[in-house]
Amino acid sequence: MKSLILAGAAAAAVCGMLAAADGSEATAREVLALERTTLDGWQMGNPDPLLAISDPEITYFHVVTDKRLDGLPALKALFEAYRGK
Repeated sequence: MKSLILAGAAAAAVCGMLAAADGSEATAREVLALERTTLDGWQMGNPDPLLAISDPEITYFHVVTDKRLDGLPALKALFEAYRGK
């Protein structure tokens, strides 16, 4: 769980830097607000905010699985194990 939160924070930082690089402060604020919402959800054991902004065709790698996860249904199934924790 800690590694997932750290990965999310790192992604927020990178996305924030990329958005700021295009000169759009509003875009940077929007991306950071989305990341804050997803991290707040994880802290409460709620993966729904992250799932809500995930692409339906997402490809995801996680340290607890031995294979790649393809698609939002597979990601939802993985994250259910973290719900409420």
